[in-house]
Amino acid sequence: MSSIPGLEYRGTPVWKRASQRAMREPPWAHCAWSEQLRAGEPLRDITVLDCHAHLGEYPGFFMNRPDAGSMVEVMDRIGMQAAIVSANAGLRSDPDYGNRLVLEAVRGFPGRMLGYVIANPHYTEELEETLTYYLDQPGMVAIKLHPECHDDYPMLGPRYEPMWEIARER
Repeated sequence: MSSIPGLEYRGTPVWKRASQRAMREPPWAHCAWSEQLRAGEPLRDITVLDCHAHLGEYPGFFMNRPDAGSMVEVMDRIGMQAAIVSANAGLRSDPDYGNRLVLEAVRGFPGRMLGYVIANPHYTEELEETLTYYLDQPGMVAIKLHPECHDDYPMLGPRYEPMWEIARER
């Protein structure tokens, strides 16, 4: 439940939802972390984990400094404890390169960077071996599926079967 009027969206068409302006204005429940944010301070006494972070450049989407070190600098500035990352290069063009990039970030910033291993259904010959290798590495915590980046391949399609089997076993 939201403390912002009009923010309950279940079944509400987008044109009837609260405007961005309304969400920036009172009333909302004040709390210590909202005051910290307004003062430009890093968050304290609250766990912040970004579960959808991306490393590396991405065509058509500007990211100022998309490397792991720069991401950790920002995380420190805002008080974020950790991020689970996947690599943009691995989503679109080269899953092996992307997974290596993520593992490098995870090893370079243990506990701060956690990794998704990308499961690309168009690389079925090596999918099982790739997933097993990366998921056995400390800090690699989950599997990333992104059907939209893989020609809308269905998540229940047969090329994902090795991935589902590995996920079930773990």
